[in-house]
Order: sequence, then structure tokens, then C-alpha cells
Amino acid sequence: MGIFEDLNNNGDDFVKPIDLGQIFSNLNQVQGYDYPRSVQSDFFKEWYSRRSDKDLIGILGTGTGKTLLGLLVLQSYLNDNSGPCLYLCPTKQLVRQTIIDAGNFGVQTVEFSSSEFPSEFINSEAILVTTFDKVFNGRSKFGFDTPAYQKIGGLVVDDAHAAINLVKQACTLKIPREDKRYQQILSLYDTSLNTQRPSKLKNIKYVSNSNSSMKVPYWTVDDNLDELINIISNSETASAIQLPFVLENEELLDVFISYKEISVRPQHAPINLISSFSEAKHRLFLSATLADAGDFISELGVEKGAVLNPIKINSLNDTGQKWILDFSRVIPTVNTDKIREYVRTISTTYKKNVLVLTTSNYYAGFWEEKGAKLYSAGDLPELKRDLKNKNPMIAVLANKYDGIDLPGDLCHITVIDQTPRQSSTADKANIQRLPNSDSLNAPIVRDIEQGMGRAVRSKADYSLVFVLGQNLSNFIYSHDALLSTETSAQWEFSKNITDKIKFNYSNKKSRLEQFQSIITGVLNQEEKWTSLYKTEISKIYNKLASDSSTQHYTFNVALNNAWLAAQQGRYSFAVNELQEKISSFNKSDQAILYECMARYEYKVNKQHSSDLQIKAHELETHLFKPLNVLYEKHTLPKKEQATASLNYLKSRNLKDSNELASYIESINSNLKYSSFSSEEDFREAIQDLGSLLGCNSSQPEAEAIIKDGSPDNLWLSDTNSFVIEDKNQVTTSKISRGDIQQITGSSSWFEKTYSINYVPVLFHRSNIMNTDANTNLEIYVVNEKKLKTLNYSLHKFAQIIGQKPLNEWNSSTLMQAFKDSDLLINDFRQNYCVKATKA
Repeated sequence: MGIFEDLNNNGDDFVKPIDLGQIFSNLNQVQGYDYPRSVQSDFFKEWYSRRSDKDLIGILGTGTGKTLLGLLVLQSYLNDNSGPCLYLCPTKQLVRQTIIDAGNFGVQTVEFSSSEFPSEFINSEAILVTTFDKVFNGRSKFGFDTPAYQKIGGLVVDDAHAAINLVKQACTLKIPREDKRYQQILSLYDTSLNTQRPSKLKNIKYVSNSNSSMKVPYWTVDDNLDELINIISNSETASAIQLPFVLENEELLDVFISYKEISVRPQHAPINLISSFSEAKHRLFLSATLADAGDFISELGVEKGAVLNPIKINSLNDTGQKWILDFSRVIPTVNTDKIREYVRTISTTYKKNVLVLTTSNYYAGFWEEKGAKLYSAGDLPELKRDLKNKNPMIAVLANKYDGIDLPGDLCHITVIDQTPRQSSTADKANIQRLPNSDSLNAPIVRDIEQGMGRAVRSKADYSLVFVLGQNLSNFIYSHDALLSTETSAQWEFSKNITDKIKFNYSNKKSRLEQFQSIITGVLNQEEKWTSLYKTEISKIYNKLASDSSTQHYTFNVALNNAWLAAQQGRYSFAVNELQEKISSFNKSDQAILYECMARYEYKVNKQHSSDLQIKAHELETHLFKPLNVLYEKHTLPKKEQATASLNYLKSRNLKDSNELASYIESINSNLKYSSFSSEEDFREAIQDLGSLLGCNSSQPEAEAIIKDGSPDNLWLSDTNSFVIEDKNQVTTSKISRGDIQQITGSSSWFEKTYSINYVPVLFHRSNIMNTDANTNLEIYVVNEKKLKTLNYSLHKFAQIIGQKPLNEWNSSTLMQAFKDSDLLINDFRQNYCVKATKA
């Protein structure tokens, strides 16, 4: 041993520090990494007082240096001999970046170089950095459902908001359509799915670009369980790393079906099977948002106390500027493609790069037409090189919202084009069943926030953030309660500015001039802008932070407790666990719990299970339709159009007239004829439009299990009722015989059910019938030309609505707005329908 070892070790008296600040001071950082940010120093103090807790959640804004915090926490646990420590990242790219960052900070890390654990990790000499799926898979080297698992002293999950999705993927067995087992499984469930949503099943079977996904009723899965297990357990899937999760939880499986694939997975993620994860002494989950916090409990098994009391550091003063531009708030009728052209002009004028994040290559194509370059998720190094060398340019990524860091002058303009969509078959099916669920929409909010922060990675960064698409604008308005406090403050600040522009400047030209003035201030970092931003954002942030209400997450705790009991076969206990809590939740959550209770009760008492499923379906008609449930007649509205419409709008809890205008435009944006459009979105838009126009609006086909010819949509009015079939995805130039038979059947159903006057309406791009299509019924069609007229009227209505505050709208003024926009329900047939005829 030499003198340096003697001096450093100092005999038996040497004690390694466990305080994060002291650890940081002792590290040998490279230049530029040798001072912690203020937000990191604040975290040091908060964490130290709670370092003995098993579970902690750390919430820090995007670009505030979460990686260093995670590394220091694990180094602290190494220093106190807690045991081997593990740093988990969502992707291999972030593993590499974390190891580079660790080297710059002077923290010793190691990664897998072979199938064996690195000795430095086993001996607690270095932190093992790896991907989340390396730990969480059915063939995990860390141990699967065994007492001989790798013990972990400290574990950090970086970008923990992504871990929930990753853990679901890890235990989901996917069977592509090309696999012969796809048809074998589909045939098991064909009859059951047809009783639920026949038109959706038809799309899944035959429409290759369909967005439709369906969840198989739990009773059908249970009744055909042996057949399912035999199909998925053959030699072709024996090596699948997801299969052990499925087989270990075969009594509690969910099955989802789309055109492209079938997914089979346990009801919840069985994290208890990976003891290295569930039994780690200390776990720290680092995230930029707590939007889906409840899922930390129900999917990751995080202790409730950690979720209720996260380490939440005010990172506002340590993050850069984001000004969110939502043109639809000021000019509701603005054309999205004109905004794209406007963004290109700004990029050229100010010589600033643009990053566009959109949902698909279809929307990316609109940007490519304007000279943008499309990149894939694997092209990120090339993207960064191009942004550095080809300024100004527009770069486009499809369905990629995180893992992209563009600091400094690499990018100062970000565009979120359209609302991010769930990508997995299971998530699509669930969101179609429960479109208003916070837990299902939280990941979409998270993607939006992640996207907004791609060009703001440090205090010195700044970015314009354009929000494109009426659906996206309305989605943010409807779910802004799920935004992080930091993003909420930026969103509120942006809304305040746009409202002042809207109400203080009367015409489009002057409004655009004011927008341009602020854009110049942001991109040139003028002092008048930076001063305003810091002052106002701080005020709003502090107010939001003080007003924020505490969530108790009892819903997720109840779900988790019931799931753990059901895993052990204690189904009656699981039902009782949910029954005791159900009265304290809102209507949507009650529906979910009733269906969950029905699922567990089906194992014990099928009749009682059916009773519970009836209650679930009564509360949420998109949930499973119980066996042998008949359609229940809706009542006619007893109030005139404007009063009924006002009552409906009040039920939506809209905050202001801008949000109402955005909601109207979001309905309008889904009313289009295209093979790429969603049938579910179109039906929802027709239902919402009917409610907006003062009708009792519903989707009868979705409400009853017995198929008796009920229509896609129904508008009930005391003067004019409409029986509606939707054919928005049809590309043919004529109405087929089958479509005519369908609307004829729906009309017959209505006559038997209601015995009142009605208009049979087809939403179809053409009003010309095929030569073999015959009917004695007088059928009306909203053809392509008439749909465009309806689109224009809704644009006009939204524009009128946005011109004065929400509280100034009453029955009289709203009725006048309907008249001025040609949207009186009594005139709907005359204004927007033509008779179906033969050429």
C-alpha cells in the first residue's frame, strides 16, 4: 500500500459521507460540472431527512438535473453499506447518457458487458446503470418469482413517469395479425365481441388503418381460459420474456384486440414477481410530473405515503422560458396549415431551428411539404448534427415526445402538432372505453409536457411552443388539472396574454401584430419580455402552489389492495375491499370499481357479478354491456334548444368562453370524411354535437347487449329527432346496399321504440345509392358538400361564442347565436341534408 492509500483511507477512522452535499464536494468533477444548481441543493436537504424511507418520489422540472440527484442518492446508500445499487433508465440511449454524466460528475458506474453481473456492482463498488426492462421481464437475471433473487440496497428509476408504461409492456404478450394464433384467438371471442360493438369488430376484422381496439369481456376470457392458454403456450411463444407473467397470472388476464395485433396481459403489473424491484431496501422514483401518480401505487406498488408526500422542489427559477402559443384561443377559425406556414416564416426570419413533434407520419407529411426533414427515434444523433450545422431548419419526429435534449441554440421553437395518442392496443381500447378517465389521460398529458420541454434544458434556454390542432387545444383545456405546477403556470400565463390580445384588439390583423411583437421579444430575449416573464410566472406559480389540493389516492390504493388479494385467490375479500370504498368516488371511478368487483365476483357468483356489471354499465355506457340487458329509452328534452344546450354545457364545467369555443372546434375537427379518421371519434363528435344543439344525444348501439337494429347515434328533440348512422371512413362514391339496409333497420327500431316523428340520416360522403340499394324509406344524407357547410357553421358559432365572457351567455343570447350560425335544430335537415337518391 502506498502513501496515497494511507492518507485517503486514514485507517479505521475513515467514514464515508452520506450527506449528498458532502458527497458532491468529495467527487472529482470535470470543469463545468463542479457546482450543483440551487434546485439540486434544495433536493439534497429534503432527501436527507427522509433517506431511511423505503419509497420516495422526487418531482423536478424538465432539465433540472435529475440524473445527478439519482446518482448521489445511490452513492449515499453505497457509502452506508446498504448493498448493491441500481440506476434504471427507460432506454439504452439514456443509459449511455447517464454513464457519461456520471463520469463528468466523478461517480463510479458500471454497465452489463456480458450476461453476468459486474463484480463492481455485486461488491457495492459502483452503481449499475441499465434499462428498466433488463430487470422487469419474465426471464430476469435479477430473479423471477424466486427467493434466490439479487438483493438491492438502493434503486433509482429515472423518468419514472415512463416506467409505468414500460412495466405494462414487459408483461404484455403480443401476437401480430400475421401469426396464425391471431385468428385462433379471435375466433374464441368473435361472438362475444360482436354483442358488444359489432361495427367496431367489423373494423378490427377488415379495416387495415382502423384505430379501433376492443377489450374482451372478462367473462368470455374466463370461460375460454384453457383454450387461450393452450394457444399461447405453444413452442412459438415458449421463449417469450412476457409469457411467465401471463402464465403466473392466468386467472386474471386481460385480452385486447386490434386489426394489427392481440395483446394478453395480467390485469395489473405483477411487480411482486420481481423481488429485486419490489423488495429493494430503498427506491427513488424521479419524474418531471406527478400526473399519473395513482398508477405509481396500482401498477408499481409504491407506498401511498411516498405518493402523498413527494419531494417536490420549486424548480421555476432553475428552468428556462416557455411561451405557449395557442392561436385557436384568439382566432378559433384559424387554419392549422396556415400556422405551419407561419412557423416556417418565423424560423426563416429569426434564423431559429424548429422541432415538430406530431402523432404520425401522416401529419409529419404536412411539414415535409414545407421543407421539413423527418427523423425517426433512432436518428437523434443525426438530428442534433443537422440542427447544429443547418440552422435554420425544421425537424419532425412522429410519436416521440421524450429522450430528446436540444439545449442552447440547437432549438428555440417547438411545435406540438395534434394530441398524442396511446400507442398500445390495450391503452387504445381502454381510452375508447373510458375517454374521460384521468388515469388514462395522464400519460397523454405527460407526453405533451415532455414535448414542450425538449428545447428548454437549463435556466438559460428559451422556446416558443406552438400548440396545433383543435383537439389538442381542447384536450389541454379539459385536462389542465393534470399538468405540473410549472407547466400550469406557463399555460396560465400564455392564456392571460392571448386573452388580453383577444379582448383588446378587435381584428385579426392587429391581433397577429401583437403576437408578432411577443414572438420577437421571446426570440430576441428582449429585456421587457424576460422581465415580464419572470415576474408574472413567479406570481402565478406561487398562487397555483398554494391553491393546489391534496389528493388521497384512495381509489388506487383500493384497486391495488383488491388486486393483491385476487392474485391470492381471495376474490370475495377483493370485492369487499372495493365495496367499502366505492361510495366516496365520482361516477366514472365508481363505474370502474363496479366492473372490477364484477370481474372478481364472476369467480364466485355469476349472478351477483351480472348485477354489479349492470351498475357499472349504467354509470358508464362504454364499459362492458352485461348479458341480456335491453336498451333503456331516453326521455325527450322538455326545454327549448338553448336552455337544454346551456344545461349540457354547464355539466362540462367549462372555465371560460375560450374553452367553450375550443370545445366546439374540437367537435368540428372530428367531423370529416376520411379513411384515416377514427370511427369512435366521429361518433363521439356526433353525440357531442347533438348535445350542443340541445338534444338528448346518445349512442344506442353502445348501450344494449341484445342486437335489435339500434343506430350509431340518436338525437332526441321535442320537435325533430334524428336516427343516425355514421359512415365517415367510407371511400366509395355511392351508398352501398348494406348501408341502406342498416339505416332502414335503425329506423324500424326507432319506430318500435319511440313512436314519434324522426328523420333517418346517413353521414356519408355521397347521397347517391348503388343500383342494388333499395328502400321505401325517405333517407337523408349529410354528404361531403353538406358536411363542409356544417363545418363552416360550427366555425362561425365558435367565433361568436368566443367574443364575450361565458357568464354573459343565457338562453336568449345563445338562441340568437344558434340562429346567426344556422344551427337551429328545427332547420338541421333543411340546412345540412339532401335526399338519398339513385343516379
